[in-house]
Amino acid sequence: MFNKIAIFLFIIISFSFSTVTHSTATRDSLARTILQEADSANYSFIVLTTSADAPLDTIILQNPAFSKSGAVLTCLGVPISSTAAVQGTIAKFKMCKKNGSTIISGTVTVTGGGGDMTVDNTSVTVGQTVRLTGFTYTAAP
Repeated sequence: MFNKIAIFLFIIISFSFSTVTHSTATRDSLARTILQEADSANYSFIVLTTSADAPLDTIILQNPAFSKSGAVLTCLGVPISSTAAVQGTIAKFKMCKKNGSTIISGTVTVTGGGGDMTVDNTSVTVGQTVRLTGFTYTAAP
């Protein structure tokens, strides 16, 4: 019985630490799919949310929304400004298609803070201008 448990735990631990990688062609395809999703419905938008997913602001992206270089997408038109509808602390984002379905999501920090997306200020009040200062998506290696 002990040997079966030890083997089971070894298998779980081995798979937990495995590293999955994608070929360059697959990464390029992932980025292309995100790009097509963002541009397919004439526009896409970003919903900036709190850490508890409460929406604070919506930013409409231009169409096309991104430039593409290999597996990397860079948001066009940055900086993009909007007016906060709700007071709170921006922590996350969802990029959505026109119909509201989520394409991708990630973290938001101030410029230089290391988030997937950056804004000029994460603490917002109603009516405050929010500036998206950077957004680059890189398909997972």
